[in-house]
Amino acid sequence: MQLRFYLLGKCDSKNPSAIPKKQIEQWSDSGIITYLGESNDVREFIKYASVVVLPSYYKEGIPRVLLEALAMSKPIITTINNGCKDLINLDNINKNDINIGNNGILIQPKNAHLLYKAILKFSTINRDELEKNALIESKKYDIKIINEIYKNRILDKYLLKTHNKNIVFVSNSCFGMFNFRLNTLQYIRDNGYQIHIIAPFDESTQKLIDNNFKCYDIFIDPKSMNPLKELRFIKELKNHIKTINPSIIINYTIKPVIYGSFIANRLKIQNIAITTGLGYIFIPNGIMKTILKKFVVMLYKIALKNTNEIWFLNKDDKNEFINLNITESSKTFILPSEGIDLNHFKPDFKKNENFKPNNKAQEQYLQNPPKDDEIRYLLIARMLYDKGVQEFIKAAKLHQNSLKH
Repeated sequence: MQLRFYLLGKCDSKNPSAIPKKQIEQWSDSGIITYLGESNDVREFIKYASVVVLPSYYKEGIPRVLLEALAMSKPIITTINNGCKDLINLDNINKNDINIGNNGILIQPKNAHLLYKAILKFSTINRDELEKNALIESKKYDIKIINEIYKNRILDKYLLKTHNKNIVFVSNSCFGMFNFRLNTLQYIRDNGYQIHIIAPFDESTQKLIDNNFKCYDIFIDPKSMNPLKELRFIKELKNHIKTINPSIIINYTIKPVIYGSFIANRLKIQNIAITTGLGYIFIPNGIMKTILKKFVVMLYKIALKNTNEIWFLNKDDKNEFINLNITESSKTFILPSEGIDLNHFKPDFKKNENFKPNNKAQEQYLQNPPKDDEIRYLLIARMLYDKGVQEFIKAAKLHQNSLKH
């Protein structure tokens, strides 16, 4: 049996946890893994993978890529980590060993040896049932279910009696609004509401405008703690909100949740904070990170004091907020992911005629489907240490070394 290891995803040099592109290319050139670069349509690559791997220790919400894999009937190998473990049904989890569920395998994060053990185990077990159950599991996260939740818990609960049809959505990128929430935004729009999106403009902005959403550019540096930059963001956000005069504000991601909630409460506008993952700040790593976490927790407490509801994508994030006394349980709600379009991600999807490989590695991957004696392990993520990329590389090295003996 031949085991092949692939990486697909963007190199993000601005992120504190980013792996230098030169390092990734070095791993690829040495034959440990094949780096496929990035793509705007991952379906083509998931189709030819045997299993999708995400050894993340990032504080995830519910990883979108794992939902995409399940929807395309692919098993997953992931970690006992916020959001990740929710996608594999297991009553008892052994942190010191691999845990085989009916649709994939769970392991402890930051453990390349356990990851390699899971990879070897996957190569020996019957995958037919895993693939069947992966598809079944994905149906719990159907975007139609998520849209109904938005309707019941926002439109019907807060807006049914109002004549003001303006809804503001605040995020740290237009890409995030388009990539993760387009279907839901379209659903709300089609229910008769005017969608206003406040987020930094990027390559996805025009796509949002084409959907008749009104977009407002704003300056935000997600990783900076520079007071001048923070004040600039707060001022611009407040001005946009006052101009729009919405009936409700929905805030996503850390800084929009903190500052957007604070501004909304000061202006006495109904608002909901949706925490899509706790992020790198909540990953224990030294005294400076500890100090920063305490500061962020304090900001959360102040900002969310009068927020109508705080939504989470998994129970671990919710419990962490409650245990840190950021909020009380009565104001929280768990949104079961941001949803997956099962008509778009499906095992028998029709190939996008406009899709073209970005490089030779992608061409070779797509033009040569896996043989019967080949298993392809595909990690799809931003190239960050927090996503477990290094553990994946180490596991691939362990396999490479085993072939020499």
